[in-house]
Amino acid sequence: MIEKNKMIIAVFLLFLSGIAWAADTDAFFVVTNDTGFVLSSLHFSPVNSEDWSDDLLNGNPLLAGESIRIPLVELKGSIINIRVKDDEGDTYTVYSIDVKSEDITISLTDIDPD
Repeated sequence: MIEKNKMIIAVFLLFLSGIAWAADTDAFFVVTNDTGFVLSSLHFSPVNSEDWSDDLLNGNPLLAGESIRIPLVELKGSIINIRVKDDEGDTYTVYSIDVKSEDITISLTDIDPD
């Protein structure tokens, strides 16, 4: 009887770990373009790094008012910086965002000084 209970517990724990893994791999955060301009590139950086990721837009512009979903598996940490560039060459940066708890809206207030 004890061996059967151990087996049931083991199967249950395996089931729970599978659910947790599936939930984690489906996790994403949303970046919304509220600049009024077309965004031509989007990069992120872990908060403690100065290295930016490859362009997540991959040549697919993000139009004004549009959003993009980015899987959390792309990230090495949940607190990141985001930098985008618009079609006129201006850059916008948002710092120290916890993407596990909040989405990101890029607006004109995020424009980088020249």
